[in-house]
Amino acid sequence: MNPKHIRDVQIYNSNNTMIMSFDKNYSFPAKRIGDKIIDDIISFKGKKLPIFDESDQLSVIINMKSGERIKYFCTTAFSSLRVLELRLNAAQARTLEDKRRFYKIKIEINCRINSAMRGEETVIFPQALYGKIKDINIGGVFVSVDDNVYFEKNDIITVHAVLGHEVLEISATILRVKKNEHGEISGYGCSFTEISRHQEEMISSYINKIQFKERQIQRDKELLTKDI
Repeated sequence: MNPKHIRDVQIYNSNNTMIMSFDKNYSFPAKRIGDKIIDDIISFKGKKLPIFDESDQLSVIINMKSGERIKYFCTTAFSSLRVLELRLNAAQARTLEDKRRFYKIKIEINCRINSAMRGEETVIFPQALYGKIKDINIGGVFVSVDDNVYFEKNDIITVHAVLGHEVLEISATILRVKKNEHGEISGYGCSFTEISRHQEEMISSYINKIQFKERQIQRDKELLTKDI
């Protein structure tokens, strides 16, 4: 497994409670035993790591940058305060449901709409319409538009936005027109019409980064609470 394709690695105890998370300082060292190459070990380095023995029931979830999540049951191969080596049980590995496909991230990033299609008619705007993406998942986005332009359900719009350091330009079908309490349009719930593998990986990676930051914030809060 290539670490370049991995976002982070989480270790869970027998109660399915996450006890550690690593976004670096891990590797997959291959070892030779006789004529065989053993590559089912994942190694972690740190300071004051917890000590485990072979009887401890642990599992590892590897979160890929593409959004794929793979769970392994494992046993302890070596454990010290600075190095932890776990043997992954590849036979029991399973791919978890990609929650990013359904998990909506609440964000507010600038976007623009370059064109729209209603039925057989396509309109390319001489000046792009500006707005904001309010949430996103792999399936679609919720978009608000600043300009005094109104779209209808089933219109197809082209959305341009920057996710992190990458540019996303994608077609989306309007499924829902949301109005506020005054009857004014506040935004549009859209489903991506077509999404390439590259675009899916881009969105998955962006969602993963946001979720990782959220987990870090939550861990920091928990550590702060323990210290008080």
